[in-house]
Amino acid sequence: MKPKQRELKGTTEELDNFIIELKEAIHLAEGKHRLFPYDLIHGTGIMIEEAGETMQAAIDATYFRDCDILAVDRELMHTTAMCFRLWVSMWRQDNKPV
Repeated sequence: MKPKQRELKGTTEELDNFIIELKEAIHLAEGKHRLFPYDLIHGTGIMIEEAGETMQAAIDATYFRDCDILAVDRELMHTTAMCFRLWVSMWRQDNKPV
């Protein structure tokens, strides 16, 4: 069975709002967990853990709760923040924790 799909065209305003939320998520993550692994394996593991929490929120919203889309949104922001931190860490030349 093929999942339902639709064409998405993001507006500039949606992108601006996304970036604002992402910056907040990154700052919260940096405040809570100042250090981030500089090796790809451990950094990717953290990002995947957040992606797993996003999947769990999506499952819960779809099958078990009254469609808690805000939980999915929150976990997506956490995952995206970890993607960013992993990307920054990957390109650091000094091999010190970010």
